[in-house]
Amino acid sequence: MRVARGLALRWMAGAGATLGEAVVDDAFARDDVLVRVRVAGICRTDLFVAEGLLEARDGVVLGHELCGVVEAVGRDVDDLALGVRVTAHPYVRCGGCVACEADRPGACERRQQLGVHRDGAFATWVKLPRSALHILPMHLDERAGAFVEPVAAALGVLDAPIDRSSRGAVWGTHRVARLMASVLAASGFDRVELVDAASPRVAPSTFDFIVEATPTEEAMKDMLSAVRPLGCIVLKSRPPKAIALDFARAVEREVTLRAVRYGSFEDAIALLARGALATDELFGSVHPLARFADAFAEARAEERKIFLAPEGT
Repeated sequence: MRVARGLALRWMAGAGATLGEAVVDDAFARDDVLVRVRVAGICRTDLFVAEGLLEARDGVVLGHELCGVVEAVGRDVDDLALGVRVTAHPYVRCGGCVACEADRPGACERRQQLGVHRDGAFATWVKLPRSALHILPMHLDERAGAFVEPVAAALGVLDAPIDRSSRGAVWGTHRVARLMASVLAASGFDRVELVDAASPRVAPSTFDFIVEATPTEEAMKDMLSAVRPLGCIVLKSRPPKAIALDFARAVEREVTLRAVRYGSFEDAIALLARGALATDELFGSVHPLARFADAFAEARAEERKIFLAPEGT
């Protein structure tokens, strides 16, 4: 491998999202893998960075939800053949902290997030350490491959102290909320309903647990009422600004607040590979990278997942 040239969508201070040429050189670390990106999903994080709502490294390539193909590997990578399909964990771990030892790269305090601190997936090429990559079945639809990260994020809910026989709710009706409800259903939770956060109309103490999918002060107030005493509210969102919480109400009702981030990427891949999730209603259009402005506008307005294809559709 010498030099790989292609396109990349970068965040530039003062200019916003800017499309230009990107070059990946052949200075490989021993565990590096060069991935040709086939499809990348647009996330709210990408939109926050593009709008200046989330701080990012100047010049960073955006994007972290990807399906790609292995094109070259470092000398220590002996378990990835060229041409294999892969996806990536969005957090590149430090490898030496308590969180990394517990295989929780999302909680690593020295992590680097793709598309925020480290060059990401809105590009023809991305170079990543082997530890960040997960192998995809070759039959899996490329959009589904790029959707592994959101599914793994939804699977994080299973780390909370919630029971499959309990009555639960997902607080929201948007795409992320529907995905979490679908993941819970596929995982054996058959008493979970979606609640419209804009008009909840829920009696007090209705639910044993609630999965938060609407990070607003009003929603938190409503959830603290709707969950029973000694119940659990699972915190899932990462809003760009702090949200107020009624501590006194939470303490009075002895509610457990459990923050979660990611579940197993292997389990997410397995769910998608066996068609356990209704992805047809969650997937939207695929845009060439050159039409990123149209794709971003659609992603802001559309409830379905919008994708970019660096080499065209």
